[in-house]
Amino acid sequence: MESTKNLNMEYNKRLSQLENEHSTLRFETFNSDIAIAIGLKLLERAKEEKLSITIDICMGKQQLFHCALEGTDEENDRWVIRKNRVALKFQKSSYYISLLLKSNHTTIEAYYHLDSVDYAPYGGAYPIMDMEGKVLGTITVSGLPDHEDHRVVTETIKWFLKKRSFASL
Repeated sequence: MESTKNLNMEYNKRLSQLENEHSTLRFETFNSDIAIAIGLKLLERAKEEKLSITIDICMGKQQLFHCALEGTDEENDRWVIRKNRVALKFQKSSYYISLLLKSNHTTIEAYYHLDSVDYAPYGGAYPIMDMEGKVLGTITVSGLPDHEDHRVVTETIKWFLKKRSFASL
């Protein structure tokens, strides 16, 4: 009983941290040039760290950047699509939805009546949000454990936003 309580406290703590990310990792503007800059930074990082990942950046239904590195295959592309659906449907990171479901000891099928063939509630898809919180698209990585996919994406968004804020000084 105690371990379940501790686990739920951990989930709640992490979900709160992710909520904070959702409210702070926002873009004043987003376009294809920004998508390419972020995509290239993800690619650079993947090469430096020897990560076998697929990178995907979409705005609306338009794919602005896509790169599949050595060691990935079409299955990673399917994961990208399924994770993107989660981020777009819930307007939260797919990792947030993953932890929310785990904290409630349930699945996407049972809780939301969505087919896991079409929706993958695992980390890696992050909603691109404007300053008001409107979701414009997604930045997604597939190929690592889901918490690592999420971390790679959010660290790269933080890098970009920090670089952007210094450029405006």
